[in-house]
Amino acid sequence: MESFLPYREVFLENDFSRKGGRIFLRVFSPHIAPQAVVIVSHGFGEHSGIYVEFAGYLAQHGFLVVCPDFPGHGISSGRRGVIDSLDSYLLCLDAARIWAESVSDGLSVFVVGHSMGGLIAACYALFRPEYVAAVALSAPALSLDGVPSWQRFLANSVMRLFPHFRMHVRLNLPDLSRDPVALARLLSDPLCHNYGSVSMLKAMEDGITRFRENAERYPVPVLLMQGEFDRIVPADVNMTLFDLFPSTDKELRVYDGAFHHLFIDLCREEVQADILSWLKSIAI
Repeated sequence: MESFLPYREVFLENDFSRKGGRIFLRVFSPHIAPQAVVIVSHGFGEHSGIYVEFAGYLAQHGFLVVCPDFPGHGISSGRRGVIDSLDSYLLCLDAARIWAESVSDGLSVFVVGHSMGGLIAACYALFRPEYVAAVALSAPALSLDGVPSWQRFLANSVMRLFPHFRMHVRLNLPDLSRDPVALARLLSDPLCHNYGSVSMLKAMEDGITRFRENAERYPVPVLLMQGEFDRIVPADVNMTLFDLFPSTDKELRVYDGAFHHLFIDLCREEVQADILSWLKSIAI
């Protein structure tokens, strides 16, 4: 595995949220003129630092990679796990894209998203197709089947009065990755959390509904990646949804034996190489 490049830190004003604050970006620049921009959309409870190896790998191969922390995550402002609506996530990607475009002279923009970030990336391309060349989705949360029914009932019950009420989201950590070193690093990461507000759950429900209603008219090429033994976002669910995408400009990769988080699983080098090859096939 090649060593990844150092990154620089950028703070943007969060002027699309009622409470303001700042959006934190990790930016990885290639040593040569970039051929395209890649925005990384991270998953629930994590942050852009989880993708340093992946982002550095793409930068080494000529891509400008911008990794935002969503509001309520990582170093960005906001109470952990609290979001007003799906639009807050989409506007965060807008801010990252606008910043990237300001330093990249009109290059094509790709979005790579994992899990919750995959749902956000899928919706972003759906509603901002004029800005996105293609999306790569890793185990995107296109269904809430993995969320306990009691949590969904609670969210619906208290949403109107207490939208920012937070619940512990109990993910089984060993289901994320087969790599014990990566799991230990994740467990000890002070920027990770397991809080989710009822408004966040409703935002995800909104995104899933809007995606499913429009998937057959999906406007950009898609790479869908899935771990064979993903217990958090089951492979069979997303493989069924994959059929909703238009018949052209889509690819499906299922990684043998892999768990949910392909960017920290034992197959991550294969995943990185596949994404790079796919990006180059479209960016050229």
